[in-house]
Amino acid sequence: MNTNLNPSGKFLTLISIAFLACLLLCASAYVAQPVEGKLSGKLIYTDKSMVADAVISILNVEDKSLVTSGLTDADGTFKFSEIEAGEYFISIQLSDLSHKTYGPFKIAEGQKHLVLKTLIMPTPPASQKVVVKATNVANASFSI
Repeated sequence: MNTNLNPSGKFLTLISIAFLACLLLCASAYVAQPVEGKLSGKLIYTDKSMVADAVISILNVEDKSLVTSGLTDADGTFKFSEIEAGEYFISIQLSDLSHKTYGPFKIAEGQKHLVLKTLIMPTPPASQKVVVKATNVANASFSI
């Protein structure tokens, strides 16, 4: 077997080895990435009206540390992406300072999307609901 390579052969061998090393490193990094999923749901009051702008917090079940948070949309829906597999609580905070925690719930390894059943908050008394009416910015009226 001839082990003497000309300079261009040695260079090609070196490039090939470097390319294979990079390929292996990239593949192992891709495999080691945790699979992240999506979480969504809907929040309504007991009178079936939608809960807009509630603060939804996803908490780690082990130490109740905050994973992520967001607000419900006008129709009471919420969506989170990039949630790692694990067990979580959902904490809901309303503007009237009422608070409720649901769970625990589990996102399984490899689960792409968890859709929670509709979450229900007690309907606040009419005196706590805020109604905003505005015809234009100069003529806004508020009732609390």
